[in-house]
Amino acid sequence: MDSASSDLQLQWVCSGFKDLLYRCWEDEYFLFSPSTGHTHVLNQFSWDILSICAERPRSEVDLLEFCAGASGEDQETLVESLDIHLDHLAQLGFIETVEIHALH
Repeated sequence: MDSASSDLQLQWVCSGFKDLLYRCWEDEYFLFSPSTGHTHVLNQFSWDILSICAERPRSEVDLLEFCAGASGEDQETLVESLDIHLDHLAQLGFIETVEIHALH
């Protein structure tokens, strides 16, 4: 075994994004899931989170850094808002957490 240590890191992933049908209208995104037959409406903030989690797994720190660049909110408000949006996206089944080995 090499000298690099590894530990588990919780990350957010989006599964099935490529299967979703979506349209943007003004500041809202309408998503249709053919597998469930459900349609959902997301605001820009939720859409941004979903989109970057679809690219690759993201830690909450990654998401905070990304959102901080696009938001004028203070850190505490941003953390609170991100938690609400992550929970909502997870409840809809769009994202989930996985444990990924991180090399140091």
